[in-house]
Amino acid sequence: MNRTTLADPTLAAPGAARTARRALAIGAAVLALAVAGWLGWHWRRGFVPGHWEAVERGRAYLRFGRPDLALNAVSHVRDEAPGSGEAMTVAGLALIRLGQYHLARLALERAVQLQPNQFESAVTLAELQFALGHGKRGVEVLEGAARLRPREFPVWLNLGKVLQDLGDFPRAIQAYEKAVRLRPGDRAALVGLIGCLMASDQAEEAQTWVTRALQQFPDDPVMLGYGARAAFDANRFEAALSLADRALAHDPRNLDALLACARTHVARAHWDQALVVAERAVAAAPNDLGALQLLQKIETRLGLKERAAATQSRREASQERIARMNQLGAEIARHPEDPRIPWQMGQTAQESGSFLLASRCFQAALALDASFQPARQSLKALHAAHPELAQASGRPLSLPALADSSSSSSTTSP
Repeated sequence: MNRTTLADPTLAAPGAARTARRALAIGAAVLALAVAGWLGWHWRRGFVPGHWEAVERGRAYLRFGRPDLALNAVSHVRDEAPGSGEAMTVAGLALIRLGQYHLARLALERAVQLQPNQFESAVTLAELQFALGHGKRGVEVLEGAARLRPREFPVWLNLGKVLQDLGDFPRAIQAYEKAVRLRPGDRAALVGLIGCLMASDQAEEAQTWVTRALQQFPDDPVMLGYGARAAFDANRFEAALSLADRALAHDPRNLDALLACARTHVARAHWDQALVVAERAVAAAPNDLGALQLLQKIETRLGLKERAAATQSRREASQERIARMNQLGAEIARHPEDPRIPWQMGQTAQESGSFLLASRCFQAALALDASFQPARQSLKALHAAHPELAQASGRPLSLPALADSSSSSSTTSP
């Protein structure tokens, strides 16, 4: 009996038996967890349909400068399986590098539709939309990017600039204000914010920001020009002339300073001095309606009837071109794939002397249809007449950084 007891520890020590059973249970649980983890890993990698391997391969090819192979790596993706949105991003970036901007836009639209949380993809798509002349859609996409990362200063700054170009000053002001809150000393954000406030006739608010800006940039001609304009609006004529003189000492073609100076001379009935400055303003900005209107008013007051009539004709022609550009901009929204529309916008811009805008419009037309000869011929002639535009273009559509991010996804593969 004693021999049996000694041979069977569980009989001799009941506590030790419980310990052994507990150890076996813990070991079984650990083994079960390990098996479950192993099965889960293989389930995700092998059994659930997905495109992560293709995405990683495509990103690698982009990093190594082979957009053709990157595009081929994801060319089979046609469904909505995990990784399909990221695969479409790879395709869009590859197509940009290959110069296929129209197809790149479609791929990136599909990418953000499948996976809306891709911040860099949204920013790239927005800039591509802007370059192709689709401003409103670009704004929508960029606003989505801002919601994903509300503290990204460049997004708010670019959004403000685009909305300002589109003439949507209230929304532009909101975007600039968010940009300034993120970077209170940023010059570009302050310039945009003050410009929109002045364009919206918010003189008091603009004056507040001008005062702050001049404290940070006391010798900046743009800020000084804004200061001159704000001083004139507040009937502080001596300050307006002083600030205008300081601005023009740095930049003789500063339009805000020239207009503030000319209007101050008009307010004081110094018509001859006003005429000289107004002529400088029109020379600096031949299509600015405010400058043309002021010049015509001064010419009329001085009895220069023929010159006033000629200035009126120039102002009416400029108004017609602006209306034409607005009309074509609306047509782009209705027919985004028609290369004739950006080409016609380029022709209108060229007529008004806006050669950089004309160059971009012609390039946008060619991005939609590389075989569209009217745009190609117009661009060639424009660059022949203005070689600096060809040198500044560098890459078509002025997209130097769009395709340089090889992993432009805020979501990663599992």
